[in-house]
Amino acid sequence: MELQSLPTVPAGNVAGMIVSLLVAFGLPIGLYLYLKHKKYARTSSFVTGMLVFILFAMVLETAVHSLVFSLAGPHRQPVPVCGVCRPDGRRF
Repeated sequence: MELQSLPTVPAGNVAGMIVSLLVAFGLPIGLYLYLKHKKYARTSSFVTGMLVFILFAMVLETAVHSLVFSLAGPHRQPVPVCGVCRPDGRRF
């Protein structure tokens, strides 16, 4: 039995993923390091902002999406609920 070769991911897609990764992680960490050394920002502010984002954008918004899609049923189109929890997290 012969194994078939899997299709490869184009180099442009991989480059785009690497750039996205660098921006997503490098920009916040770079800004934190800059503000920490130049403006004497507190680490607790950075960690609090990170945790609030994770809680509101990842946990609560996922729960709201699951609830809306389960209530809509398979034959109805649910009302979009994008960005419901993120502004509340920013106010926090």
